[in-house]
Amino acid sequence: MYYYHKFHKMYDSIDEFMEKLYENKKIVRYIRDSSDMDRNVEFDLFRTRKGTNVAYSWKSQSTWFPRDIFFVGKIEKMDEDIRRLCERLGWEYRDIDIKKEINKTRYVKPELKERTREIIYELYGEDFERFGYKR
Repeated sequence: MYYYHKFHKMYDSIDEFMEKLYENKKIVRYIRDSSDMDRNVEFDLFRTRKGTNVAYSWKSQSTWFPRDIFFVGKIEKMDEDIRRLCERLGWEYRDIDIKKEINKTRYVKPELKERTREIIYELYGEDFERFGYKR
């Protein structure tokens, strides 16, 4: 969603968008409440230029993954994670450069204000903890 807003310039910056999002406590509760899976909830802030409602896309990843899931892989460590999954399943791993095959462009860490980083951590703190991401 960060890149959607960046490319479509719906706001002057992602920092401005996140401040606007954070001001709306109904949105904050919706994002943080992993028991609320209402895909029909509507917030004007979460509409695309064509009017598509994408509020559910902003739910934390913890909402979508049960606590007892046996494996979660990350794009950032795809080669290592697929090797680990194959070992766990008892499958032979064939060494290929998966990142090169899937995506020829490099991920660029977005420049965010410290306040925006704080908002993101408050909204998605459970994801940071469950999936081992640094703050």
